[in-house]
Amino acid sequence: TDIDLLNKSREHLETAVDILWKEVPHKGHKLPYSPKKARKSYLSLAKSKKWTEAKCRTAIGDQLRCIQQATKRLEELEVLVPDYEKRFPAWLHRRLEMIPLVYAQQKGMYDNHTHTCEDRIVSLEQPHVRPIQRGKRPNPTEFGQKLHLSVVDGFTYLEHLDALEINDELEELILEGWERAGVADRISLHIGDACSTLQRLQDRVYDLAFIDANKREYCTYYELVMPLLRPGGLIIADDVLWDGKVYAAPVPSDKQTAGVTAFNDMVTKDRRVEQLILPLRDGLNVIRKL
Repeated sequence: TDIDLLNKSREHLETAVDILWKEVPHKGHKLPYSPKKARKSYLSLAKSKKWTEAKCRTAIGDQLRCIQQATKRLEELEVLVPDYEKRFPAWLHRRLEMIPLVYAQQKGMYDNHTHTCEDRIVSLEQPHVRPIQRGKRPNPTEFGQKLHLSVVDGFTYLEHLDALEINDELEELILEGWERAGVADRISLHIGDACSTLQRLQDRVYDLAFIDANKREYCTYYELVMPLLRPGGLIIADDVLWDGKVYAAPVPSDKQTAGVTAFNDMVTKDRRVEQLILPLRDGLNVIRKL
């Protein structure tokens, strides 16, 4: 979404400012705005269950102003740091090259109260991806596959992944782990309620979805994910045997077990898919969309 794209742009600029800030003597504030408040503005929309035009414009306007100010501060620091480009990792340098175009496009759409522009950038990680008019209902606009896998000599390489997490307190730990693993530029983190996030991602197409979350909502996740999968795409659902509770006699009546049982029944009866349950640990249901 536009707000996710702008939030990531702002965060990348802040990362670049952090790197150069350490290289020069300085006084005062690193940035003319509060990154925490900018993040809070983003989350106020991202975690909202009901998006309105007013909410979207407020959040997008906040991010645009922060990007403009962060860009100005970065340019000031670049003048002071010799060979500043060498200070940035390659993935960050690539993002910084795209951000001015993203800002220009988003600012133009914001000022003109429109949601379209020529050669619109929808992903910093994959700037070549463009919205495509497929002429299909109910989602005539698609953005190409969002999970990219390359298979070379029998090995599978992940190209890009969208990850959903509800606990914003884990965000720093998650991002740090990805950075240390060298995959930060290949994963996009979406903070907020999974159902709300999936509803916002309905214009995307995926090769694979992995479900491991609130067991009471498995059926809802399944129905929200199914339209996102291309034909032949996979859903892998974890914990479908639920420590043996789903085939216990009698089956426990707690809501988590009931949710997993209902999910298994739903998939079994769904003629849109074929499935295979792997009895590994708590069980994996590998579901293929026909």
